[in-house]
Amino acid sequence: MKNQNLSFGFILMNRKKIWIPAILLILVFALPVSGLWDASNQLLFPVWRGVTKDLSVCKEEIAKFWGKDCGNLRNSHAFKFSEVKIGSVNGYELPGWLIVAAENGMAPAKR
Repeated sequence: MKNQNLSFGFILMNRKKIWIPAILLILVFALPVSGLWDASNQLLFPVWRGVTKDLSVCKEEIAKFWGKDCGNLRNSHAFKFSEVKIGSVNGYELPGWLIVAAENGMAPAKR
């Protein structure tokens, strides 16, 4: 009887040794994923100085911080640009804007 209790305690200690590394491994992957999720959410849906997720309506107070038309290049015409599509690894076509320095009266970048 005493021998059975001893073996049961040994099994419990082995389970603890298995669970601790398993939990640490899960945390190693979960923390960076949650950080990336939060960072991308802040980039896609900015919440700053009265702007929340919708930049289509640009109030005068918000324009003080974000610029004319809240930085919308299509509406403000601040820069000459062309729209481009950038292919991603998973097959999506991501929109982008190509702004050439020379076309906007600026010197090219130095190398």
